[in-house]
Amino acid sequence: MPSFQLLHLVALVAVSSAFVIRTTDDSEASVRKFFEGDIIVPAFEMFRLKSCIDFKPYEGEKSYLQFEKLDGCWSFVGDFQTGQNVSIGLRCEYKDTVEHEVLHALGFYHEQSRSDRDDYVNIWWDEIIKGQEHNFNKYDDSFISDLNTPYDYESVMHYGPYSFNINSSIPSITTKIPEFNDVIGQSQDLSRIDLQRLNRMYNCGESAILESRILYPRRNEKCLQFFYKFDGSLQDELIIWIKSDDGTGNVRKLAKLQSISANGEQNWNLATIPFSSRTKFRYVFHGIKGNTSSSPGGISIDGITSSTSRSYLGIMFALCSSQNDGVLEWPAGNRQVTFTIVDQDPDITQRMSASRSFTTNPEEPYIVEDPGTCGNRSARAFQASNVPRSRKIQHLLQNNDADAGELRKDIPEINSAAGLSLFQGDILLPKRRSALRDERYRWKLPVPFILSDNLDQAHNFKKYGSNYLNDLNTPYDYESIMHYGPFSFGKNSSLATITTNIPEFNDIIGQRLDFSTSDIERLNHMYNCNAGYFMYFNTSCGKQGDTAILESRILYPKRKQQCLQFFFKMTGSSQDRLAIWVKTDDGTGNVRRLVKIRTFQGDSDHDWKIAHVNLKCQKKFRFLFHGLKGNPDDSAGGIYIDDLTLSETQCPRGVWLIRNFSQLLTTAPEGYSMHSPRFYSPEGYGYGLTLSPRGLRGSAFANYTRISFHLVSGENDGVLEWPALHRQVTITVLDQNPNARKRMSSERSFTTTQAQTFQGR
Repeated sequence: MPSFQLLHLVALVAVSSAFVIRTTDDSEASVRKFFEGDIIVPAFEMFRLKSCIDFKPYEGEKSYLQFEKLDGCWSFVGDFQTGQNVSIGLRCEYKDTVEHEVLHALGFYHEQSRSDRDDYVNIWWDEIIKGQEHNFNKYDDSFISDLNTPYDYESVMHYGPYSFNINSSIPSITTKIPEFNDVIGQSQDLSRIDLQRLNRMYNCGESAILESRILYPRRNEKCLQFFYKFDGSLQDELIIWIKSDDGTGNVRKLAKLQSISANGEQNWNLATIPFSSRTKFRYVFHGIKGNTSSSPGGISIDGITSSTSRSYLGIMFALCSSQNDGVLEWPAGNRQVTFTIVDQDPDITQRMSASRSFTTNPEEPYIVEDPGTCGNRSARAFQASNVPRSRKIQHLLQNNDADAGELRKDIPEINSAAGLSLFQGDILLPKRRSALRDERYRWKLPVPFILSDNLDQAHNFKKYGSNYLNDLNTPYDYESIMHYGPFSFGKNSSLATITTNIPEFNDIIGQRLDFSTSDIERLNHMYNCNAGYFMYFNTSCGKQGDTAILESRILYPKRKQQCLQFFFKMTGSSQDRLAIWVKTDDGTGNVRRLVKIRTFQGDSDHDWKIAHVNLKCQKKFRFLFHGLKGNPDDSAGGIYIDDLTLSETQCPRGVWLIRNFSQLLTTAPEGYSMHSPRFYSPEGYGYGLTLSPRGLRGSAFANYTRISFHLVSGENDGVLEWPALHRQVTITVLDQNPNARKRMSSERSFTTTQAQTFQGR
């Protein structure tokens, strides 16, 4: 068997990486191309796109991976520092298999090897092939780490139910929650938690932004929050500015918000900067170098969040003596205070911060303390001394969530008003309580709200059918803020009213920290919040020939080809045009040499379409979208662009867009099939796809969607070689998640052989 070798060193944040293809038999060039271009490199691209792991041609490094077609699919775990093999053998030629084996090489064990696996799966040892039991070993926390992530049924590192089983109809591994038996062993892509672990394992941080995009406020009050660290010179300084509308429509009026100076403390700190803006604005981070000769580092910024409310961080609230004491009302009662312990997850949608609010009570005693120590770190919080006119109210943050009637004032009734089932102390219309309501009950955003503390308590543990509520295709969530706690509305404080099937989650349900990941996911799905921002060029006004340009930053390619993928729709004049250009280095170091790559013309189809544009840039470049107005008098819309993704792979040769696919899966009759348009390969072969939404009648996989590839007659048949052997085919079912890092597209590849011919063709 010929050996096709791919050597590389794992690329981390500060470590270079390498790979190279070598073959011992040039007659196997087509198989080599399949092994290199259609299997290994696309898997590399997923790591590059979704994490900081990258690869480059091998150049004599000590550590490397050698990919070969050996017996089976396997890899050693971790970097052995001497070079090591990864086998992608027969029936292993799938992107997810390569990802699985590369994760082993990066240091990942199987998901079912976790120390807590027995809480989530059952291993049926008597059903495992003799000699393969080691694949189901369990390791304790002293040997492997879960990096503080939950057990993941969707992991690409999790075995399927029938892995290494003796009897093809009896599973070797099953899940404690039966519904997940059809989930484990997924062969699509890296899961969200796979990526979370990988990025934590290799410290894949996000780049800090120096200047934000233009923001459009909905409320006047804003809060800019971020983490920062000084590890350079003591003279280094970080200034935060705001750019606002100068009255002419341009965002260029500068105002300083705050200046932060290095103080010798080289730890991460949290900055919370309140400001007001009634018009569009940008925020700007301005770093100033101090003494570079005495600087071993610099200024780091991370976890930037701009919200439309003020943030508070702390444990204790204090009223201190000041120059205004003589004219103020004492005691200072009926003032509201909110404490927040901030979760430091850089993704705001993943944060679960703890907040508490209280109102000062005039009847509570004041703790009197020396006003000179107010704000001093050495101040003793509970020491009292008799100093006249010095009044301090102290309130410690406590977890008193056992009170089932407590209303969370730190998260207003937006959640319940949106139609989610409600927590203790919340109310909804009688007999209309549910988890998620249909579109008739969905709000027009933004949601108006009124805060009231005059609420009745309601309790209801009813279960509703799927015809009444919808889980929006999300799993049951023990961490949901909409979940009751174990003792909610119990008659006996020591006896639970609700318990979990997995005992370990009894301490989790009823959490009062914040929205869970699934809560956010459901809310965003329900109100289509995941679309984010898109470019829109209105072509219904102005004059013919007007243009709009969207330009990328300068990009530095690592490979010789790129694929620009985006969604677009044109709802204006049929004369509207959208051109994609590339700006490249003109030889002087300036990126200004323009080359037009492709043009899209307006037509009568006003639906969203997907576009793939091949770029072949070997030096630094930018890509541009150039919108051109046709006839404004004939336009009732414009040009939309959304969900841009640039990957360093070749674009697909043909794209078949199937509209209303979810509806098709539920309404297609048994045995129904549909055919794609005819596509042509670079050599001129005509080909197409056949889709059977419910599989083939009588097949063992009758309820699985079936996609088949076939060659079709075309205009070039007379000059082509037949049969068309040793051609590589890759079919991808594209996950359309707008976040490229969260896509889990299903992909299969194969090479044409003599056994696949029909009547010799």
